[in-house]
Amino acid sequence: MGLAAIFNWFKSSNEPAKPADWTELWEILAPLSGRTGAEDFERLEDALKTEPEEKIEAAGQQLLLAIRLLDTEAHAEHLRWHPWRGPEAPFRRRAFDAALQRVIAAGPAAMERVLAEPAHLIAYDSPSPNLETQIAGCEYATPLEVIDAALGRTSDIEHLDRSWPSLDRWWDDFYVFEFQDPDCPWLTIYHPGRYTGPDGGPEEGSEAWAFLESWEQAKDAATLQVLTALSALTPQEAATPRLWNVIVSVAPHEQGTEASAHISSGVLWITRPVDETLLEAVCSTQQRTNFLVQQTAQAMLDADVEWAAAPVLEELAQLNGYEAAPF
Repeated sequence: MGLAAIFNWFKSSNEPAKPADWTELWEILAPLSGRTGAEDFERLEDALKTEPEEKIEAAGQQLLLAIRLLDTEAHAEHLRWHPWRGPEAPFRRRAFDAALQRVIAAGPAAMERVLAEPAHLIAYDSPSPNLETQIAGCEYATPLEVIDAALGRTSDIEHLDRSWPSLDRWWDDFYVFEFQDPDCPWLTIYHPGRYTGPDGGPEEGSEAWAFLESWEQAKDAATLQVLTALSALTPQEAATPRLWNVIVSVAPHEQGTEASAHISSGVLWITRPVDETLLEAVCSTQQRTNFLVQQTAQAMLDADVEWAAAPVLEELAQLNGYEAAPF
């Protein structure tokens, strides 16, 4: 049974939602003990290995319904930091999803209390992670993902259809939930490291694995360096026209990639091709970090955007004297 079927069943039922009656869900989530850390989800994964599939399936359906009942505009307005204030304001989407999972993990009494009074959600919010943590990864496990993994299926929590009143009145056909979250860095860099071996990726510890791992570390370090140099400006403060996000893809020129930069729904998309000989010259993680910083800064300067911190970007673009001109 999919999310839509579950929700349609709920709407057609004359019975109000009674979280206390969702026996399978609360029994399945008991190993969390009300906590939602990484080690808690590992404990839940282990516990699910001994549970019957029918029970896990029933708990999954109840969990989807719980999320749908809590996922409302009225609840989103009660985050402590960056709550929902409409489609054009920054909204901590991931923090909201995380707060909902904390409510559910806390048990039926907490669920009923927050359902009855959305303002209680504020007690389940948490501060934003620091920039380094944001860059390392904004994703977190959810009970639904763990349960779906146990059933061998893919979670659809990211595809919830938010029919919130102010969203229904939103004129744009693209709403950037993903691109305006203050808990995630507004700059994304795609590095040029490529794996060309057999399917499945390189074996951990192999030379190919070390090569890609070095580029991944360089990408994170470069993102941190550029954003730190910009003094933690938001993209709305940093650029004219107003932006939500900047995505820079540094790609080998010999792959036929052409230089481009365009803005779509507040997101600046940049493709920056670089010569293979430049890539061959950067062998260490630090060299690759400097290379990505330089290429990213120059790519941002080359875009048709007015940057408030252009002198800072110009300084970064000269890092180590790599060639700046795109093809």
